[in-house]
Amino acid sequence: MKCKNCGKEITERKPFCTECGAPLVWEDEMKPTEIMNEAPVQQPYAAAAAPAYQAPAAPAYTAPAPQQTYAPPAYQAPTAPAYKAPSAPVYAAPQPVREKKKGNGGKIALIIVTVVLALALIAAGVVAFLLYRENQELADTVSSLETENATLNQEVKKQSDDYDSLMEEYDLLLDDYNDIWDEYSFYNWNAVVCSEDNQYYHTYDCTDWNRDYFWIFNSEYAKYKEYTPCPNCQPQGDMDEP
Repeated sequence: MKCKNCGKEITERKPFCTECGAPLVWEDEMKPTEIMNEAPVQQPYAAAAAPAYQAPAAPAYTAPAPQQTYAPPAYQAPTAPAYKAPSAPVYAAPQPVREKKKGNGGKIALIIVTVVLALALIAAGVVAFLLYRENQELADTVSSLETENATLNQEVKKQSDDYDSLMEEYDLLLDDYNDIWDEYSFYNWNAVVCSEDNQYYHTYDCTDWNRDYFWIFNSEYAKYKEYTPCPNCQPQGDMDEP
């Protein structure tokens, strides 16, 4: 088979021409319409007949272009830049400083600042004086309170001493009271008074016995002496209970 593009004889069955890369279509792959187009058969003249139906031809297959192999660029050594000597700096003489003309604005600002500082110092002095006076008043108050506290402490100590003394005296009196109460209870419960003017036995506070001539017995002995209970001081009979 020959390539239709370059005319090279193709012996091996391949889809592309090895010479130019054009696509190859072999006879067994060709469609009837293509074969008819390549080798038309002459028919004898005949009466005109209706044209035969021809199917639309399939689009020809276009093979992709062969890929090109990538070849890296050849290495080139970088060239060193040419040396350029630095240029000497141009000396520029300093420009003379021009003095600004002083106007009245600076003086006014200075006066204002001075006045403000003076007022601030005066205010600070007044505040310091007021704080000093308040501090002195507080110190006097604290001193007065400390004096009163010391006086109160002395009074409290004195009252505490007096209280301790009174408690000691109270304890002594309580002991005496307990002794007297025991003695009183003993006589009040056990002793009766008898006299010659009647045959009754009486308690101490009764007014019916003779205080000039009397005897003191216990109630059992008075009964033994045949004395009977006084109807005035012992209305219930024998004084068995207080």
